[in-house]
Amino acid sequence: DPQRKTQTTWMTKEEIDKESFNESRVWLDAGSGMLAKVFLEIINCKGIPNLDVNVGLDRNKTDAFCKIVYEDCICSTDVIDDCLSPRWMPWTNRAFVLHMTHTSSPLFIGVFDYDSSLHTNVESHDPIGRVNVDLTKLRADTEYLLTYQLYKEGTKISDRKPVNGTITIRLRLEVPDERHLVLSCLQPPPTIYVNDSQKRDFLCVKYTCKGYDNERFDTNVILSYIEELLAYMNLVVYLKDALINLLLWRGNHRVDVRIPVK
Repeated sequence: DPQRKTQTTWMTKEEIDKESFNESRVWLDAGSGMLAKVFLEIINCKGIPNLDVNVGLDRNKTDAFCKIVYEDCICSTDVIDDCLSPRWMPWTNRAFVLHMTHTSSPLFIGVFDYDSSLHTNVESHDPIGRVNVDLTKLRADTEYLLTYQLYKEGTKISDRKPVNGTITIRLRLEVPDERHLVLSCLQPPPTIYVNDSQKRDFLCVKYTCKGYDNERFDTNVILSYIEELLAYMNLVVYLKDALINLLLWRGNHRVDVRIPVK
């Protein structure tokens, strides 16, 4: 901490974990929306995999950072070097004020292993996982501390496991006019285009929003589509049975019909 160098130069694991939950001091303001403000803090990641495995370098571990994409906002946290459970401290670049344009806009957060630009053979930063946060369920002026599992996408649904750790964030929604917020739901969300100056950053943004590039047709992609279609076909049986029960009231409710007699 620049303001407490002596107290924060050497800290235990418990002290670092406790310090990471303190209020952020540096906030980055981003976005052009006027509807509301989303206050986002990236607190920590736990149990992420080591993507910097090199023989003879024991300290060479994942250099984690997060990419945030929300409407016309693209933000990044600081890089935490050589740590599989990184904590972003209150004095680092981890807090963002995102201006909302539409209530249904999702918040995308991607976690990556930073690769230096000196590695010319590396096309992009290595993705670790991503989350999609639904802001429509948040109440205004309420602070939320949320933990999400990081999934490695691009495989079959049955193979997706939370093996890439977790991410903890803190959220708060500030709404100046709730009536205006509710009325905005009647309008369709606008189409937003974002640009990035470097290909590496663009690929990070693309992964954060859409996951792995499924436009490349290979066997794994075709199998994932087939499994998804089969999963939908299995649901048809239950939907059909539920519809019949709803229409015929079979075995669910007793209905007494009175017939008038002269």
